[in-house]
Amino acid sequence: YMYLSNESVTVAGSVSVMDNYNELRLGHIDLRTLTRENNKFTYDVTLPSDQFTNMDNVTSVTVEFNSEFWASAAFRINEITTVAEPAAYDVTLLTTSMNVVMVGEDSVIETLSPADIVAEVNFLDKELVPGQYRYPVRISAPTKGLVWPVGDPNDLTVMVQVTERVSEEPVE
Repeated sequence: YMYLSNESVTVAGSVSVMDNYNELRLGHIDLRTLTRENNKFTYDVTLPSDQFTNMDNVTSVTVEFNSEFWASAAFRINEITTVAEPAAYDVTLLTTSMNVVMVGEDSVIETLSPADIVAEVNFLDKELVPGQYRYPVRISAPTKGLVWPVGDPNDLTVMVQVTERVSEEPVE
């Protein structure tokens, strides 16, 4: 599925410096950009300091995904759920549906339906204050295998109304 132009790069340095590292990350791949046509990413090999020497003189690494059997399809999602709503606030989704493009193996995309797609807004570890806000939506198809949403991150958001919950105190 994935090919690397270099599986590894030999790096040398003093033991005291090398002991601080067990890997060097070159970058990440944003799945929202990974499509059949956009399947190749190149990263510069940048060492953390001049105390390292690139023994292979590899200046970049290319990651290429075999997208030959990938497909994409657009879906209208009419059910968006919330997760971990805080007890002190009421959260109302002002956006109740959204369009999403899913990418994955063509055999999976062919059988995918809107009912297979889960759209969640997670409020865990979010500090809320009253008002209207745009929150990201996590899109997945947990029963379908390797498929993912693509597109502009702003398209994978919903508007939310946050209001302070009124506590009901007993009347004496």
